[in-house]
Amino acid sequence: MFFPEGGPVRLQSNSRSVVFDATKGTSTPTATMQLTARNGMTLRQVMNILGRVRSCSPAPSLSGYRAC
Repeated sequence: MFFPEGGPVRLQSNSRSVVFDATKGTSTPTATMQLTARNGMTLRQVMNILGRVRSCSPAPSLSGYRAC
């Protein structure tokens, strides 16, 4: 996926790729992806080793999401 420089949303991740192991039911490595709009509203998607994702929002908090 490509977002142009200066676009409406910026995507950041601490991992270049994630591997899912169907036999063990795990994902490696754990990862955090962050979407930030121009107005500063931010949503984080945090994936644990089991591939479960939780969503949160750092300040300024996004309505409907827990604070990170």
